[in-house]
Amino acid sequence: MHIFVDESGSFTGYHERSLSAVGALAIPSGRLGFIQKKYAKIRNRLPTEKGEVKGRLLNEQQVAEVVTMLSRNNVLFEITVADLGFHDEAEVGRYKQQHLDGMLARVDRFADPDRQLVGETCRQISRTSIPLYLQAITTFELLHTLINHVPLYFVQREPHELATFEWIIDGKEPTKVTNWEMWWSWYAREVHLPTCRYGGLRWCWKALITHFMTDSEAVIAI
Repeated sequence: MHIFVDESGSFTGYHERSLSAVGALAIPSGRLGFIQKKYAKIRNRLPTEKGEVKGRLLNEQQVAEVVTMLSRNNVLFEITVADLGFHDEAEVGRYKQQHLDGMLARVDRFADPDRQLVGETCRQISRTSIPLYLQAITTFELLHTLINHVPLYFVQREPHELATFEWIIDGKEPTKVTNWEMWWSWYAREVHLPTCRYGGLRWCWKALITHFMTDSEAVIAI
């Protein structure tokens, strides 16, 4: 199974209809090559910006063409949206600090040498900007949804696809993995998702987190 993850929006601006999102497209590995060929033909007709197709540039007919092609190939799309119109920056800042304090309070529960690594990784929150922090929180919610939905969807259709998972992340830097990406990938694996309840599917955790990659094929430490 290949799962492609990307964000949309800046996670800034606390006003009405200030929407940002993180979405994921789960594609069975056995269908990936066929879908890539189909999309390559469609892409030639789509508007681009700096060589990249942008959804905001597509008209309704172009969106429908891409969605129709995907829907015919047994993929699953999940999205989590943050509406900052319901929040303010001071409120988010307080939540971020509470999150940091709660994590640091648990550092002493770890044994050496993990304690130093956990402490430093937790403190990465304090060095992370609020927009990146919001993006991370939104990403965690999306990963939680994927862990719950993907196995149940494909076990009834293409169960062999659940043997291995590859997570391809559209990274901020095309040539390296940023400190922020290192942090949230570690946090997702070690802190957030292991506490989730998968409706009897806790067995799937090791298989699901095979590895995370940026779109430049750099492996994120997970």
